Amino acid sequence: MTRPEYDPSQATYTTPEGFRVRRLAGALGAEVRGVDLSRLDAEGARAVERVLLDHHVLFFPEQSPTVEEHVAFGRHFGELGGHPHLENPTEGLPPEIFELSARRGGVADEWHSDLTCLDSPALYSILHMVRAPAVGGTRCGRTRRWPTTSCRLRSVTSATG
Repeated sequence: MTRPEYDPSQATYTTPEGFRVRRLAGALGAEVRGVDLSRLDAEGARAVERVLLDHHVLFFPEQSPTVEEHVAFGRHFGELGGHPHLENPTEGLPPEIFELSARRGGVADEWHSDLTCLDSPALYSILHMVRAPAVGGTRCGRTRRWPTTSCRLRSVTSATG
């Protein structure tokens, strides 16, 4: 028996792989449950990527990957790289992991870890948030906001990068 096609436009749905997805906003963002990222195989990674393409930002609550599991998860999506301009504040981490920590200050400069400043930035960034603020995190890139951006702001943005 085949499962019916799922509809990512619904507020909640279950993928054919059994991931439970809850949309968080109209434009982007979804919470995904029912997947253990530390045990993901290539087929599971393709399923995660399909949900990512539907919602652009995914949250996986109650996951606590080790450094090795975090890197292994990222490798499902391609070659990983380190930050070319910032030194990792934590010794002993592999170059694919960069810790963003307010303990040492400078977080505003480090926050844009997606490296969109590069000629060929990574397609994805994978963040493991250990402590989150109660409110915030509403910024997003061009992909979804661009159609609603004013013509004047578009021309400024286009001229600067």
